[in-house]
Amino acid sequence: MGAVKNAYSRRIRDDRAQGDWAKNLAEAQASLTRMFGDYRLADFGFAFAGGGERGRVTLSYKGQPQFDLAVIREDGGWKLDER
Repeated sequence: MGAVKNAYSRRIRDDRAQGDWAKNLAEAQASLTRMFGDYRLADFGFAFAGGGERGRVTLSYKGQPQFDLAVIREDGGWKLDER
């Protein structure tokens, strides 16, 4: 579960309102299944727009843009800064 939690910025990880991370992962998986059916990870791609410290990543499914999320550079790596 640590890998999922660590994909998020410190600001989100430290927010007590985020609740149970195992539950959050299960909800995310259910949402992806609802949105994309029997998906394969290979069907997804992404594009980045922004600068050296922050930006947005757009998730695509089978080449079609779906949604985007804020990202921030933190501790030498990129982290999701939005849930």
